[in-house]
Amino acid sequence: MKMIDGALKLGGGHPRRAAIALVAAGVVTAGSMAVTAGAVNGYAVTAAPDLLVRSGPGTGYPVVGQVGHGQALDISCQTRSGSFVHGSDVWDRIGAGYVADYWVSTPVFAAFSPGIPRCGEVTPPASSASAPGGNDYPWAGMVNTGGQDSHGYPYGECTSFAAWRITHTLGASIPAGFHDASSWSGAARAAGLTVSPDPTPGSIAVFQPGVDGAFGFGHVAYVLSATSSSVTVEDYNWVGPHRYGTHTVARTAGLDFIHFGAPQASAPVSTPAPPSTPASSSHRFAVYGTCPAGGCVLLTRAGPTSSGAGVTGQLHEHDAVDIACQTRGETVAQSGWGTSSVWDQLANGSWVSDLYVNTPNVNAFSPPIPQCSAK
Repeated sequence: MKMIDGALKLGGGHPRRAAIALVAAGVVTAGSMAVTAGAVNGYAVTAAPDLLVRSGPGTGYPVVGQVGHGQALDISCQTRSGSFVHGSDVWDRIGAGYVADYWVSTPVFAAFSPGIPRCGEVTPPASSASAPGGNDYPWAGMVNTGGQDSHGYPYGECTSFAAWRITHTLGASIPAGFHDASSWSGAARAAGLTVSPDPTPGSIAVFQPGVDGAFGFGHVAYVLSATSSSVTVEDYNWVGPHRYGTHTVARTAGLDFIHFGAPQASAPVSTPAPPSTPASSSHRFAVYGTCPAGGCVLLTRAGPTSSGAGVTGQLHEHDAVDIACQTRGETVAQSGWGTSSVWDQLANGSWVSDLYVNTPNVNAFSPPIPQCSAK
């Protein structure tokens, strides 16, 4: 029997809505989860047949159980972890475990729901700067607490360690758009950083999904040294779940390197650059659903068609998009994902298929985004 953290969005409606209706009608099954004091109840599992419960708020944490479709949940708090399940990185704490909020009948998608408290943050211990090649990661003792670092990455994930190296060792900031590891190369290029197949000590290695065994969200690591045929890196979450390690890999196709500058042994910690704000006349959403189609990339077009308009650029999974308006165009279909003829015109004038944007409606316009003809 298949158990899931998430499943594909299907054309014709959002799976969460059906479960909300079930809760409203009182059609939920009694579960075996213990009621947590102070928890918010009245929500239910929308995944079928089962939803995995993990020890922390992310797909990298061990599975500690499962809850069945329609089972009532008692949510003690919500957190954002940077581990996305179909466009949402909100996770709900139930008892001693966590479930992906995407598959719970809470009323808000990809954001915190009113009335449910936020999970507490853990303050990392003080740590002095040190040269790379040793485990000076300040949250090493907190990797299984379910907390997240100052950049929003879960403790012990490869992205959290790489972000620590970028800010603490290199003295650089984290550009906007650095979400899952697979998105880092595209976001780095968009920020004007050099991305190349040539490693140098102090660069960040980006493993796209499937490269050298990297999982579906990709992997990032800090480069310690390189030869003409291999690269030695340090990272978290490669040699074991949320564990530090160093290892050597072959220089192979699909392995990119982001260059921030020369390593600095005692660089101060800098504050990540805040995300850009959308234009006042646009509506901000995010790219999602591109990974099942392959490559985790969404092409932008000169018009609302994929066959009759040239490519103007590309976006990556979870990149923010500012939508100016929507219109009907060429129908886009993806097996197991859905069908939509709605296209979104972005604030920069480019177009993307709405099928791969987390607007609330599938193959329908999503108010308050205006229709292009009605602008």
